[in-house]
Amino acid sequence: MLKIQKITLLFLLAITTFSCKKKDKSEIGVDPVVETHFVSANLAVSVTKEQMQLQARAMGFGTQLNPLINYNTDFFKIVYKTTFQGKTIEASGLIGLPKNGPANPSMISGQHETRFLHSTAPSLLSISANGVSSSATGYEVLASMGYVVVIPDYIGFGSSENIPHPYYIREATAAAVVDMIKAAKEYLKSKQFATSNRLFLIGYSEGGYATLAAQREIETNPSNGLTVTGTAAGAGAFDLTTMLTEVSKSDLSYATSYITYLMESYNTYYNWKRPLSNVYNEPYATNIPGLFNGNMDVPAIASKLTFNLKDLLQPTFRTNLTVTGQETVLKTALRNNSFFDWYPKGQTRLYHGTEDEIVSYKSSQTAYDAFKSAGATNVSLKSVSGTHTTGYLSMMADVLPWLISIDK
Repeated sequence: MLKIQKITLLFLLAITTFSCKKKDKSEIGVDPVVETHFVSANLAVSVTKEQMQLQARAMGFGTQLNPLINYNTDFFKIVYKTTFQGKTIEASGLIGLPKNGPANPSMISGQHETRFLHSTAPSLLSISANGVSSSATGYEVLASMGYVVVIPDYIGFGSSENIPHPYYIREATAAAVVDMIKAAKEYLKSKQFATSNRLFLIGYSEGGYATLAAQREIETNPSNGLTVTGTAAGAGAFDLTTMLTEVSKSDLSYATSYITYLMESYNTYYNWKRPLSNVYNEPYATNIPGLFNGNMDVPAIASKLTFNLKDLLQPTFRTNLTVTGQETVLKTALRNNSFFDWYPKGQTRLYHGTEDEIVSYKSSQTAYDAFKSAGATNVSLKSVSGTHTTGYLSMMADVLPWLISIDK
């Protein structure tokens, strides 16, 4: 269990200040946003603070957050309009609103990790007697601490589950997050629910990537009408070329389900129509169709694949990943969906677990180095303990005090 006792006092001091904020007339009401994204909101579940304490414990936070979980919370499924491949579609996500919470709370957009099952879309949140929900992301607890929390399902889940998920496609990912934030603001304005102007972005794994994609979209496109106060992005494949190259150099990889997911996503999104036999050996080329239809979880998918890359990947394809001038279409797409054409302007923290077995630490290091070389002055890279799974808890132990300290 994660050891976070040493930050509890800091939490308590900070949350006391946060909870006692007075309404500032200049903050009452939501930033003016043209109502073009919000479609509908329906109550998903109401959660008591006691239930949320159980949920926090089930997710690995222990009981250390209990003193900070002060509010009962209503969670609503939000349906909103976004753009996908040039067309307007409806997507969905979750918004958590604390009941009788602090005046003018800030907004946090929490981006979840890689998911395969449609049944785990965040907007399907439910709470059982023991507080466990398969769709919970961990960010829901922040609403019980007094924040307005939005959690996009991503395209391919929730209301848009009929569309193949554009996994690690930067433009589609950013649109899903940013338009969800806009829709949430429109909804809050219609309910006369006042918030501050502060917006925080937090994400881990695919969510870390989604977080930087959203930050990039907000910072490079002022027409969004949004400003990011602080960003925390953990263990995402920020440098996709390095990620795939590093994996291809190894004979064994526990990331084969994710690599295959990415390859199939690109083949579909860009309509390459590349035969699976050009990439994978048999029987895997035959097994792959249908693996990512939203009905199979990671163990089921992994059982149809192998961790042995020599067995999984065609030898020529695997070799060409590291050869200059080969696999140029794929490499160009990977680079275009990375972050080498931009660097974060606002306060940004990158996180990565030192024992991450799924996403190479080098992916974060090369992205950080590129940001600094391009002129970034507000970006840091923080190593945290843990694997790809447990690194999330280590990241959040550092993020929460930092977030509270700059929420003013």
